[in-house]
Amino acid sequence: MVEERVHLKNIIANYKNWEKELVTQLTYEWKSHGSTIGENREEVWKSLFERIIPKKFHIARSVFIIDSKRNCSREVDLAIYDEQYTPYIFNYGVLKFVPIEAVAAVIECKSSGIKKEKIKDWLDSFKDLKTSQEASVRIAGRIHHGNDKINSTKAFINTQTETRPIKILCRTSKIKECFDGFDITMGTKKNKEKLQIIFDSKNENLMEWYLKLNHNEDTKKDIEKEIIEKKNIEEGTALNSIIKLKDYFLNNNSHNKYAVFDKGDKIPLLSFIFEFNQLLMLINNPIFFPHRAYVNMFNDFLKENADKEKNKK
Repeated sequence: MVEERVHLKNIIANYKNWEKELVTQLTYEWKSHGSTIGENREEVWKSLFERIIPKKFHIARSVFIIDSKRNCSREVDLAIYDEQYTPYIFNYGVLKFVPIEAVAAVIECKSSGIKKEKIKDWLDSFKDLKTSQEASVRIAGRIHHGNDKINSTKAFINTQTETRPIKILCRTSKIKECFDGFDITMGTKKNKEKLQIIFDSKNENLMEWYLKLNHNEDTKKDIEKEIIEKKNIEEGTALNSIIKLKDYFLNNNSHNKYAVFDKGDKIPLLSFIFEFNQLLMLINNPIFFPHRAYVNMFNDFLKENADKEKNKK
């Protein structure tokens, strides 16, 4: 029996060692200055995420997130997006513009010093970005036409009306809390050779994470209202399956159902594999690509430009 468990001991030891290596790389005192330091640290963070996320995702550096309403985010250090959206990655030279519908997570990489105003501007640039439901696709048993309403009936609830990316701040210094506006903040304990990973304390369980990542404020409130008003919710219904998510905690506390503890101490990196991928699975597949919405965006823009040129003459 003891021999059968050796593999578990080895796996745990491997992740602890990998964590030490990452912290060493992230906190290494570079003699050179300028953008090289930041680029190297970005590459370290990128390599971490590449090893822990499914192959269906791609990680791109220095991209801009756009939507079909002509909005564009500030530059994103690292963006995790679904590979099936590759045809819709719009390029302008070396710049990449990724549709919001494709993006699962955005990552901002910073050293110890953070300018709150710049971070706020970066976060604010995502507030106006909205996914579109203007898509038509064949699914099992029917043709699906996008709908941004929850369609609250006993038989059906639209479980995904508007997605938004998981926002992650990666720092190379010690942290005390999740930075305001981010879902996850990651830091380093150099002396203990450990990563620090802190989640937004506003979300305690999977239902709260699910509602935040898959619905806008209006539909989120509609679902919460349905849960409050319906006292006897039938087993097996869509609403019941959402309510069950409340039983699964994913937070910073000891009752986190997705954390691995060694004698009461959380193993950060091994735990994060389960925690982060559970959040990705709550989003699961991105919203179907809204071809019409982006076609209309380009056509409307070109028509407006043509009208302006015409008026100049």
